[in-house]
Amino acid sequence: MPPTRARVIAAGLGLVAFLAHLMVTFQVHRFGGSGAGLLFRLVVVPATAAVPLLVFARLVARPAARPATFRVERAPDRFVVSAFAQLPGMQAIMFMWLAATFVQTESTPDGERVRLAGDTGAVISVVAVVLLFAVSVALLLWWRVSVVLDPDGITISRFRRPVTVRWDDLSPGGPPAPARVAPRDVPLFYRDWRPDLGPPRAEQLPVGLLDVAPAFLTTAIRQYVEQPGLRTKIGTPGELDRLRAAAGESRG
Repeated sequence: MPPTRARVIAAGLGLVAFLAHLMVTFQVHRFGGSGAGLLFRLVVVPATAAVPLLVFARLVARPAARPATFRVERAPDRFVVSAFAQLPGMQAIMFMWLAATFVQTESTPDGERVRLAGDTGAVISVVAVVLLFAVSVALLLWWRVSVVLDPDGITISRFRRPVTVRWDDLSPGGPPAPARVAPRDVPLFYRDWRPDLGPPRAEQLPVGLLDVAPAFLTTAIRQYVEQPGLRTKIGTPGELDRLRAAAGESRG
């Protein structure tokens, strides 16, 4: 599923979770300490979070086997790998759901209805709700973990400023092939390291967060480091077909 669509679904389900939690909270306030109130607290309130999360997990499911392919982008030509959309989406839904817990309610003087509180504490609760929604929006908009391969080098975007490394600056023979259970990161070592310089310089490739088969990604990078003649073809459908065919042969 495209990341943009997953973000829209997460935002919609997060709003549903917030409103459902808020409506159930009103009912809990009305029931007070009765058996119905206890039932709502133990069953219905958690369900207002669980149901949207389960729906999102089904709609934006993390595949059991990650694909051995890249997304081709032209002008400029490059291969792009995005992150799984499931994790930030579920976090955003949870933050929106939690926002409803800060909405203060009170009974009307006649005890027949429940309304939003209107004292100073209500102002603080509004600030808390706004902040949690802001965090949710930030998760959806700025979850920019990605890896881009182009003829000049590789660009790694995580939760900070993107880092670009030229192919000629990387050490031949790397990155190492991930283990069967892929780690969260795989190092990309710079070629200018010497033992007397201390720990090797490296950038971390976030294979654990990316929607691509780790071995496919690391093999492609290794080829472009060691075979400069292949770099000009990066970002073309023909080059992607070559990589995928080679990956299929290696598995066979």
